[in-house]
Amino acid sequence: MPTKKQIWYDETVSILCSKGISHNTKNELATVKNTNNTELNKLNNSRNVFQATLTDNGNSYLYNILLHYYSEIVGNSTFKFMMLSVILGIGALIAFYFLCTHIFGTSILTSVCLVMLMEDSVFWGMAHEIRAYELGILFVTLSGLFIYRFIYTNEKSTYLFLGTLFAVCAVLSHYLAVYVLLVFVAGLLIVKWRSLFRIPNLIAIAIPAMFLAIYIFMSIRGFTIMNRQNDTITKLRATELFSLSGVFSRSLKLTAISFKSVLPAFKSSVVFSGIAMLFVIGIAIYSYTCTSSKNEKSKFSFFLFAGAGASVFLTALSIISHHYTALYNRYYSFSVPFTTIFIIYSFKIIYDSKKLSPILVTALLFLFFIPESYLHISGLRAKGPSVKYNHSQIADKIYAENIHELWVPKWRDALLVNCFIADNYLLNYHLGNTSDSSFVLLKNNVADSVRVVAIDE
Repeated sequence: MPTKKQIWYDETVSILCSKGISHNTKNELATVKNTNNTELNKLNNSRNVFQATLTDNGNSYLYNILLHYYSEIVGNSTFKFMMLSVILGIGALIAFYFLCTHIFGTSILTSVCLVMLMEDSVFWGMAHEIRAYELGILFVTLSGLFIYRFIYTNEKSTYLFLGTLFAVCAVLSHYLAVYVLLVFVAGLLIVKWRSLFRIPNLIAIAIPAMFLAIYIFMSIRGFTIMNRQNDTITKLRATELFSLSGVFSRSLKLTAISFKSVLPAFKSSVVFSGIAMLFVIGIAIYSYTCTSSKNEKSKFSFFLFAGAGASVFLTALSIISHHYTALYNRYYSFSVPFTTIFIIYSFKIIYDSKKLSPILVTALLFLFFIPESYLHISGLRAKGPSVKYNHSQIADKIYAENIHELWVPKWRDALLVNCFIADNYLLNYHLGNTSDSSFVLLKNNVADSVRVVAIDE
C-alpha cells in the first residue's frame, strides 16, 4: 500500500485539477514547442483549480482545493499526495469515535466499531487513493454526528446547522454523497418536522443550503459535461448487454459487503450474495423485534436508512444511466460508517434483550468480524499494483540524475510530470516527435529514452 503506491487515471485527474490544470490545458499549449516548469507553475492558483474542476465535471471541488493548498505546504510526490487521504481517514475515525460513544458509550462495542470501520475494504482502500472519498467520509460522519445529536439528545439549532453544513461539504467533496444528505433530510422531516419550522432551525438549514445552491449555479456547466461523460460511457459500455438482472445482482453483492457480510468478496456469485444478504436481513429483522422502546426503534431505523440509502440511490442511478458504472464499491464509501454502526447496534439490541445467550450473540458477531479482518490482512499483504502512469517515477529520475531538459511526446505528459516537480527546480520541456511515445531525458548531450506509460481507464 503506502510503500507500493501507484496512480491510475482518476487519481491523475485529482492531481492535475489541484494544480490548476484541466483537460483543455494541453490544447491551449498546442502551438507551443518549448516551455519550462516556471511557466507551467503559473497555472497553479486557486482560480484555475476552480476552473479545472468545472472543466472536469464540477465534482470534488473541496478536495481539489484542499489538495492544492496541502501540496503547497508539504511538497509534491505520490506519497505526499496520498498522505492527505490517510490524514483525512484518521480524522474520519476520530469523528466516528464520537458518534459511536453516543450509542455505545465507552464500551468495547465502540472499539469493535472503530476496528470494523478501519478494516473495511472501501474505507482503508480509499485512504490510499488520491481522491475525494475519504474527505467525503469525514464530512458525512461529522454530519451524522450532529444530526443524531439534534434528533436524539438536544434540539439545538447549532447541531442542525453543523449537521447540514457538513452534509453540504460532503456533497461538494463528491456529488454521490448526496444520498446521505437525502436520507438525513427525510429523517428530519419524518421525526422532527415540527421543530424544523422554527425560525432558528430554518436559518440553520438555509445558510448551508445557500452555499450549495451558489456552487451549483456557478458550476452548472459541470453538470452538462457530466451528462456528456455519461452518454460516452453508455456508448462504450453498449457491449456489456446491460440488464436489470445485472444491476440487481451487482447491487446485491455490494450491499451485502457494505453491511459487513463479506461472503461475496470470497465467492462472487448471485447465490453467495443472496445468502449473505439474507443473513444481514435476518439479523436486522430479529434485532428490530428485540427493540424495547420507540426511541430505540427510531435509532435503529436512522442507521439502517443512512446505510441502505447508498444501495437504493446507486441502483436507481445505474438504471437511469443505463450502465453499471454507478455500482462500484467505492461509491458506497459514504454509507460505510452507518452500515458499520447498524450491524454492531443490531447485535447490541439482541444482546441486551437476553433472548439469545451472550455466547451465541458473540459467535454471530464474529461471523462478520473475522472475515473482515482476514480481508484486511490479506489486502495489506497483496502484491503492489501495476504501473499505469510512470510520470512520478520520471520525476524521481530527473531529481536523482539532475536532469534539466526533458523531451515529451505530448504536452499532457509534461503537465503531469510537472505536478511532481518542486517549484525551485528548473526543468525545461520540449515537445518532441509525437510518433515516438517516450520521454527523453537529456544530460550532457546524452539522451536517455524511457517509454511513457499512460493507461487511461
